[in-house]
Amino acid sequence: ILSNGHELIVDALNKIQSLTEVDLAVTWADFPGTLSEIASHSEILEMKDDILKKSDTLSQIDQVKVGMLVQSKLKEKNLKVELNILDSLSAISVDIKTHEVMNDQMITNSAFLIDRNKKENFEQVIDQLDEEYKGMLNFKLVGPLPCYSFYTIEMKKLNPEHITQA
Repeated sequence: ILSNGHELIVDALNKIQSLTEVDLAVTWADFPGTLSEIASHSEILEMKDDILKKSDTLSQIDQVKVGMLVQSKLKEKNLKVELNILDSLSAISVDIKTHEVMNDQMITNSAFLIDRNKKENFEQVIDQLDEEYKGMLNFKLVGPLPCYSFYTIEMKKLNPEHITQA
């Protein structure tokens, strides 16, 4: 494996020699407050008013409808904030990978490939974002890390019979 893949492995190692990965998870600092803010959105208030005009209480189905609209507005807000964060950090990043978020409170779960010498600049941008959002967000940085979100080598043992059949 090493002799056949030597050139590929050395090439990958040379590419990442001066690079490192920094992972960033961002969540709402006051998630219940964020949900309350979203619940006061005009479209949601109108939906509730329309429902309450027909009945004094919200049925389970009505609650689900309102909840789905709140979730939709939260996703829109999360996406807007995530795009701002990614855009702010893209100028000092070689590459960015977004990973799946764990829950509705998490705005982004991303990996950034940066030059080792720019780690301090990266952290300064995070500080600027924290000021911009006035402490409404929690930023969790993990790194420096190996560049595993960006470079991996996968090896598989092939069955000669399957190759012959193919």
